[in-house]
Formats: sequence, structure tokens, C-alpha cells
Amino acid sequence: MGTAYHSQYWAHALSLRGSGGNIESLSRSIANARVDLNPHQIDAALFALRSPLSNGAIFADEVGLGKTIEAGIVLAQRWAERRRRILIIVPAMLRKQWQQELDQKFYLPCVVLDTKVFNRLIKDGLPNPFDQENRLVICSYHFASAKSAEISRVPWDVARNGEFFDEEVLKLDRWSEDLKQGLEREIKEIDKQIREARKTSALAQSLQDKLEAPKNIKALEKTRNNKRRELFDAQDAIDAQREELIENIERQLKQRRSVQTLFCVRWVLK
Repeated sequence: MGTAYHSQYWAHALSLRGSGGNIESLSRSIANARVDLNPHQIDAALFALRSPLSNGAIFADEVGLGKTIEAGIVLAQRWAERRRRILIIVPAMLRKQWQQELDQKFYLPCVVLDTKVFNRLIKDGLPNPFDQENRLVICSYHFASAKSAEISRVPWDVARNGEFFDEEVLKLDRWSEDLKQGLEREIKEIDKQIREARKTSALAQSLQDKLEAPKNIKALEKTRNNKRRELFDAQDAIDAQREELIENIERQLKQRRSVQTLFCVRWVLK
């Protein structure tokens, strides 16, 4: 016969398995999470959890506002509800980061699937390594595309497409900004040298100095014009790389397989 303690335990377990569409059930699910939550993150997670008819939501916060935490809250709630067939698709370079974040902050067990791990699990007797109820499955977009047949055979509780390109966009922005600022500094320095050369020319006393000064000014102006052309060419190169990045993103988005998506994190280009 159960005691009052057992009754309380089972009541708590049943409440965790209830719908996560309210703040009370959400707070129970993440009570042990090692993360400082902000109100906008709670609101975003609740919005995703309350969107069953739209098959999910898009987290499109600016960089650094905690989209990963918002995703972790939703995953923690689904895990507490015993809906544990969960697939997370992210860029290859972010797989380990997601595994660490979910493990260390939300205590969610994860496995990162790549070709080596996939083949080892099959060799160990697991027919479909994507079909796991005791661990969240994390893989890259390209691996998910290559294994779409295996993925489609799993009755997913949550399929999260983390196909976002913040890192690529930030790298492009940093590179372009450094390139432009460097050229602009060089142009300003040459402008300063031209002004000094003109002052020197106006104060020239000897005939040789008066003849040399215009040559120096002309050479500096030529260098400045070349730097300006480099700046224009750099802007063209930046625009071309940005267009290539966008085309790559759009091409990968078109390759999506028929995996039900709970939510995704949208990349933002400024």
C-alpha cells in the first residue's frame, strides 16, 4: 500500500507528463535546470508549446538573446512529458555545443550521430540508431539528409531543425567590417599626407623643392585613388559573398525532408 510520500511522488510525476502550455508545468520541468532565465525566453517557449496546430514556431530573436535556452526549455518540457523521441538537426560545427548545453544546463542525455557512431550502433544491434527513447538525437543537416529514410521511420515526438547560420553571418560581417575599416584608415592617412605635402609645397623655397612637391602630391593622390578602388572592389566582394551565403542557405532549406518540425531558429542578416 502506498504512503502519502508515494502519492505525492506520483502526483508530481503525472503533473510533469501533462501539457506544458502553462507556466506552472513549465516551472516544474525546468526546476533543476542550471540556467538564468529571462522573461522573453519563458514567453517564447510557452508560445512554441501552445502552437500544436501550426506544427511549431520560429524563434527569431537577435543574436545573443538566448535562442538555445528557449529551445532547451521546450525540449525539457517534452522530456518531462515522456515524449522522448527527439531529433535535433544543427550545423555540423554546433553539434557538440548543443550536446554540452543540453547536458550541463538541462540534464538532458544526448547522442551525436555521425557515420562512425551510426555504424557502431548498428553493429551493436540497434536496427535504427535514430530510434532512441532514452537519449535526444543530434546530427548535422547533411547527415540527416543522407539518412532521411531512417529518420522517416521514427515516430518523432519532437523534431527540431536547428538550421541556423548565425556563425557564418557573423564571420562574414566581422571580415567585411575589418576589411572596410582597414582601407578607410589607409585612405584617411593618405589624405593627411596629401594635406601635409600641399603645405610643404606652399612653403618651398628652392626650385627643386617646388618641382618635387607636385610630383609627391600626384603620387599620393594616385595611391589614394587606388585605395578607393580597392574599397569599392571590397564592397563588391562582400556583396558577392553575402549573396553566395544566402543562396547556400536557400538551397539547403529546399532540401528539407518530410520531418515534422516543432520549431527552428531563424538566421538574421543585417
